[in-house]
Amino acid sequence: MAVYCKLIDTFLDQPADHSSLGQIEGLVTVACVLLVLFLLPDYPSTARFLTEDDKKFVEARIRVKGGGYTNERSTKKEVMETIFGPRMMAHYLAYTCDCTVPPWIVGYCFCLFLGWSADRYNARGWHIMASSIIGGIGWLTAGLLPKDAYIQRYGCLMLCACGAFPSAGPLSAWVTCNVPSIVTMGIATALNNSAAGVSQVTAQWIWKPKEAHLGYPTGNFTCAAFSFATAIIAVGLRLHYGKLNAIGAKDARGQARVWLL
Repeated sequence: MAVYCKLIDTFLDQPADHSSLGQIEGLVTVACVLLVLFLLPDYPSTARFLTEDDKKFVEARIRVKGGGYTNERSTKKEVMETIFGPRMMAHYLAYTCDCTVPPWIVGYCFCLFLGWSADRYNARGWHIMASSIIGGIGWLTAGLLPKDAYIQRYGCLMLCACGAFPSAGPLSAWVTCNVPSIVTMGIATALNNSAAGVSQVTAQWIWKPKEAHLGYPTGNFTCAAFSFATAIIAVGLRLHYGKLNAIGAKDARGQARVWLL
């Protein structure tokens, strides 16, 4: 849908019917919510398709990395560290920067590969950095090219598609895997997703109609800047988690923890 809007704006010199696209996306979202609500289990222990041995194995593997499920109440310290801790706020900021860039659908295949590779090699930080740099280069180049360089600018969109959208998955997984305490995982998830909403509001103001004849340089350069900012934050968090593992840093409850990279 994003590609559709871009093509209409670029080649026909008229705005696409964004309101109709919003209605379609809204209906799809509502349908997916119902499927998730009734079909997706909350936790491995409640999954009907897993055997008892499978449930024990999955729960034990999650527990090794500091995750898990609990009915215990979170303490004030855990909540405050999850919301205002510098490390957690860096995660939320990275997600905000990343989602300022429109998530082009053409990045779907790259998204699958990036998510698999990041989890497979426990290297989310480096993967996020690499994809964000690729996306930033795409936006920067698009802003520097002439408006009528259609083929080249379309190629830049392919690079942009390998940046924002694919990075969102590893960023979300990364923050939930490294919460100060498993009892505040819901808070971290909500704050992280809310950060994306803030960035999308900001994105509405960077594509200025008066710059159409220039090829929207403000929009392209802003997206490039936020992509590079995401890369820098990802590197910083990766190095920080490596240090936490090296010194054996504990979580907010004082329990031993393996911080995911």
